[in-house]
Amino acid sequence: MVRNHLSLDRMSTPEIMFPNEDWVLSPSAMRGYLQYRLRIVDYQIDGLMQELTRRNAPPFPSGLEDDALSEEAWTLWSQLNYLLRARDSLQDALSRPRRRPN
Repeated sequence: MVRNHLSLDRMSTPEIMFPNEDWVLSPSAMRGYLQYRLRIVDYQIDGLMQELTRRNAPPFPSGLEDDALSEEAWTLWSQLNYLLRARDSLQDALSRPRRRPN
């Protein structure tokens, strides 16, 4: 069953709970949802930064062929890069002016 492979956060989304129904969020509900997702991403970024600090990883990978970083450290840096881009996208979406309904 698909639910066994999804996180609790993902299982609670409407498309999983009601797969055959369309759903629409009001602008204020969408804004609240994006703010909620932004807080989660910020929390995940903080966790990765703490993990990198704990491992004493260099501040930035110097190149793709850098043997000084372990595979685990490269994975953490990759995850951090993904989360930083997700945060930028969420902040961009939240900073857009609200459209008035027609």
